[in-house]
Order: sequence, then C-alpha cells, then structure tokens
Amino acid sequence: MTWHVRSPEPPFLKILRMENNTTPQKRNIWNLILGIIFLGYGTYRVYTLSSDFNENILGFILAIAFIGFGIYDLWKYYKGM
Repeated sequence: MTWHVRSPEPPFLKILRMENNTTPQKRNIWNLILGIIFLGYGTYRVYTLSSDFNENILGFILAIAFIGFGIYDLWKYYKGM
C-alpha cells in the first residue's frame, strides 16, 4: 500500500489564478489618440529642427518632450490605466 502526499500549491500558481480572475480594465481611447498625435508631432518637429539644432534649442527640447508624452500616453493605453 502506497501513500500519496499532496504537495502544497506553489505561490506563483496562486498569483496567476488571482490575476486571471480580475476584471479587465477599460482602456481609455483618448490615451491612444493623444499618444499617436504627440508622438507624430514630436517626431515631425525633431525632423524639421534637425537642420538648425544650434539656433532653436528650446524647440528641440519641446519636440523631445512631445515624443516623451506620446510614449507615456501609449504606455498608459496599453497598460489599461
């Protein structure tokens, strides 16, 4: 006669089961729209300002900021915030 001892469930399986039971968060479509617009506008400004970088440093910094905001908005959309 053999005895079978059931081992306890690993913790990562509990975490996976808890994540699967949660309701999906609603994605905000405005994060997607603004992310694409900011990313596109910032990329356009970097491209147009690349020829006179030394003359318009503030414009170049603002264009990089627009790209950053666009990436952040797209990240928020795909994360579901």
